[in-house]
Amino acid sequence: MKKKSMILITIICLLCLESEIRGAIFANDLGGRGPGVSTETGIEPYVIEGSAYFFLASQNISNLFYEGELAARENKINTQNCLTAIDATLLNLNFSKEKFKQAITLAKLTAFSETKISLLRTFDYEKFSSQRKLLNEIMVKVKGYLSNGDIAGFYQQIVNDIDVIIKQLETIRANIESNIDIKGTEYWDILTNIENLTLFGNYGTQVGRTIF
Repeated sequence: MKKKSMILITIICLLCLESEIRGAIFANDLGGRGPGVSTETGIEPYVIEGSAYFFLASQNISNLFYEGELAARENKINTQNCLTAIDATLLNLNFSKEKFKQAITLAKLTAFSETKISLLRTFDYEKFSSQRKLLNEIMVKVKGYLSNGDIAGFYQQIVNDIDVIIKQLETIRANIESNIDIKGTEYWDILTNIENLTLFGNYGTQVGRTIF
């Protein structure tokens, strides 16, 4: 299953290099679309692949939450199932992080057009957020990067947030192996961080798709 998922994501990325396929959900349409020099188009495939791995990780972590719910009912935890879910999540989170790091490297080398940067700086983030009924605290974070034309910084925030989730999972994994029970707050913290990161990436896509 892991091998098939990786093959599918690789095919998607290769198609993006040869066509006008656009990502639609997470962190897309900022570096690879709209007015700008030709090298901008090379960023988007990395973003799409990184996003795909992130969503695979989100799917994997749901299996851990599933085991957590069952453990509450059965008053015991299936250690092997939890470790399997965590390992799969960590694998895809690290794949995702590496793809976004590649996007960051390319973004830092890209001379984005003044037209694109101007559109990002003058966009009415507050009005857009209100019209779309988006969470203000997350849009403020998105605006902090995009209104300054800091596309690389936007991607870096995603990498930083992924690192936080990875560390949380590694701690839980070590505790499970040491027969230390997972606290409810540990599930909540990971769930909150994944949801916030998902919305952060999605709001960036909504802005990029709207502007460009």
